[in-house]
Amino acid sequence: MEYVKGMKYRVVKSGARLSGMKPIRGGERGWATTLSPGTVLTCDGTSMTFGDGVPVVKWLDADGRWIANDCEFQPTQGGMWNSRPADGYLEPVVP
Repeated sequence: MEYVKGMKYRVVKSGARLSGMKPIRGGERGWATTLSPGTVLTCDGTSMTFGDGVPVVKWLDADGRWIANDCEFQPTQGGMWNSRPADGYLEPVVP
């Protein structure tokens, strides 16, 4: 599946989560949350992660607002240097 910046996608399968980094006292700390089926996310496009420069598909909330730095959907596929959501976990939301 292609993940297009600005498009919305719905979680359709249990076992999905988001992870990223959140600011704390002048630094950052790891963050993650479990996603329920039915959760809607907005694709923020593919770009390199800040710390290690891995290209990943990044995510915003349903309204297109920031959730976390380098916010990545998991599980992923494609390996270490081409990380994108695993097949079967997301479907496009048709307007």
